[in-house]
Amino acid sequence: MNWINSIEKDFLNKNSKLVYYKKGDVIFNEGYVCDKIGYIEKGEVSIVTSTYTEKEETITYLKSNDTFGDILLFSSNNLYLGNAICEKDCIIRFFTKNNLEVLFKDSIILNNFLKEVVNLQKLVTTNIERCLKKENKLLKHKNIRDRIMHYLYEESLNLQSNTIEFNSVISFSKILSIPRPTLSKELSKLKDEKLINITKRGQRCFITLLK
Repeated sequence: MNWINSIEKDFLNKNSKLVYYKKGDVIFNEGYVCDKIGYIEKGEVSIVTSTYTEKEETITYLKSNDTFGDILLFSSNNLYLGNAICEKDCIIRFFTKNNLEVLFKDSIILNNFLKEVVNLQKLVTTNIERCLKKENKLLKHKNIRDRIMHYLYEESLNLQSNTIEFNSVISFSKILSIPRPTLSKELSKLKDEKLINITKRGQRCFITLLK
């Protein structure tokens, strides 16, 4: 059960604020300071960011009874990691630190909150570890060709498509930690060997795995 659901309604209303949003509204932007906790009473919210390949990627999808800002609010690095966009009309209940100070005088509310934050922290840690393992696995490939093909195969599986799109060869080189001229040379070799196909539209680069 969400820790907020254990709070008596009148007490809850006195120590929080309801804000109404329309579909498409932005609740917060990436890089902004988190100064309150949000609880979704109604609606759905997506948290999105731009990846290192400059594509928009959904970090998480929140629905009614979910919260955001629980960990960030009390963190020394309390900047939002993405943009929160309403996928439907939303009603969000916000709690400032002052609100929480009043609510947490009730030990039951405080204990319920701490239990939930611990579970959230474990989930965040697991996701971070998964990302680090993926990056480490990529960088373990010292051979340039192996690194390129490993990344393309992994992305192909994730996207369920043989074609991977990049904003530019430069952005691809940054992902692989390979100098752009070196990457371009190896991509040309792979194309000549008919392992990949490369097409460009302006700066954008599309690489298709052929084998």
